[in-house]
Amino acid sequence: MGADRSPPAVPGRESGDAAPGSVALDQGWRAWLERREGGAVLRVDHPRQAGLAVEIAMTADGPVVRLTAAALELNAATTIAARCETFTVEASDRIELRGRRIEQQASGALVAEAAEVAITARDADVQIRANDDVRVHGEQVLLNCDEDAALPDWLPQPAPPAALLPRRDADGDLDLPGSGA
Repeated sequence: MGADRSPPAVPGRESGDAAPGSVALDQGWRAWLERREGGAVLRVDHPRQAGLAVEIAMTADGPVVRLTAAALELNAATTIAARCETFTVEASDRIELRGRRIEQQASGALVAEAAEVAITARDADVQIRANDDVRVHGEQVLLNCDEDAALPDWLPQPAPPAALLPRRDADGDLDLPGSGA
């Protein structure tokens, strides 16, 4: 919808006047029906409201509704339901879901993937249930740890760093017994 699909300007008409094939609506809004290959497009827009349009394209597969606006708000007293084969939401910054309770259900797999995942239960438990095994894969699996844990004893320990000073100078007092003086 980035390209302007408005009808061509008609000489002698002010911008905002109804173009041929269009219907002038109140407050400068206009609507028109445009025939397209495989269907038609019904558009409602305003010449001074850039980026705002409602378009219903009648295609061979059925109607396609496109809304373009600075923001889109849906308000319903009870339910908003969407039924479709594929539902895609794409946001350039973030997606927020808020509610007293949020449920996700899938008859097949539920997959979540991100660079980092954090789950916090502020007031109650985190529960994980599985009909079969529960698998946790990671470099280390830390349970009840607030900081990085030391490597377990059964892993090869790294070699200690080489001393930078000769042993006789380690204590700084050459007169002490065993200092090597």
